[in-house]
Amino acid sequence: MTSALDMAGSAAGILGLLVCLASGVARLGGMFYLGGVPTVTVFLAGAGLVLAGCYLKLEAAGLRARR
Repeated sequence: MTSALDMAGSAAGILGLLVCLASGVARLGGMFYLGGVPTVTVFLAGAGLVLAGCYLKLEAAGLRARR
């Protein structure tokens, strides 16, 4: 269970970083929209994924500590 949470947390964090990076590069390139969605919204979605990844990693660490 903890390894699944750990892996999901890592995947969410990496995906979030990639989404934020893509949004930042698009915005610096002068694009206000990315796939029909404002780049700010895409950036916030990436930040949310990073936050979810942090929560999953924290939950996995808490489960390991309780054992």
